[in-house]
Amino acid sequence: PGEDVGVAKLSGIIALEEGMIRVCKVPRIQRGGSRSVSPDRILDALEGLDYIGAVGIEAKVLLKSVDVTEDAFFGAREGVLEASFHGINCAMVIVDEEFTGFLKRLESAGLPYEICDLSIS
Repeated sequence: PGEDVGVAKLSGIIALEEGMIRVCKVPRIQRGGSRSVSPDRILDALEGLDYIGAVGIEAKVLLKSVDVTEDAFFGAREGVLEASFHGINCAMVIVDEEFTGFLKRLESAGLPYEICDLSIS
């Protein structure tokens, strides 16, 4: 246990369940930025998730404001996709300008996701 091991001559299909991705949309500073998101709202959205990516300064500042450190900032999109492919439930805290493009990537990859709009209406 806890060490690497070589495996050879596998056959058959190994079923892997993909992790779910919760995509949390943060408004850009022009629309209120991280200050327009309730701390309770982001903490509720992140509850129970094992890997957190952040895209955009507003997303990073929001996480810092609730004492959460993201697992990926640089390369966050790829990190969240890979983690999900390996069965890890993830959150992507992402600014609204990048939101649609990221959803298109998730759809083209066939990964399960849910949307969480953090804006206070």
